[in-house]
Amino acid sequence: MLKAELIRSLLQQVSEDLRKNPDKLELFIDEGLIVGAGAHSASYELQYTLNIIVNDFTGSPNMIFAPLMDFIRENQPDLVDNPERRKDGFRFIADHNNHDSIDLSIYLKLTERVLVKEENGKNIIKHLDEPRLNEYPDITEWQLFIGNNLVQTWQTENKERP
Repeated sequence: MLKAELIRSLLQQVSEDLRKNPDKLELFIDEGLIVGAGAHSASYELQYTLNIIVNDFTGSPNMIFAPLMDFIRENQPDLVDNPERRKDGFRFIADHNNHDSIDLSIYLKLTERVLVKEENGKNIIKHLDEPRLNEYPDITEWQLFIGNNLVQTWQTENKERP
């Protein structure tokens, strides 16, 4: 699942704690379904719930939620565009361990389109990009404020596609 690995990379990029302690981040693919495209090819769509577990997290949950929302807008735009998908496409549970840390369990309903086509007697398999939605592709520096206090900063890559 390509999106799961992209999310792992993103969260480790934006959280110093997850970079230093990668075992605090666990990803599980739940409720997976493969749906045939119904065409004269073997193309299909993967549908699954990605369960992202962040253990013993000491920062604000918004340090995780904001980059995930940006990822969703770019890579799973139906979760923000479609009122039905908004209802349950991005959910979470937070367990307070103590005064300093929480365990987060985040559920994202994701899809990945996979094109399978024959070329010269061989099947070529390619993951297809989502339609472009990010209206701020040039923004690469992010800051999270709570009140007037700067809590976190991070850098992302320019997401402009060729």
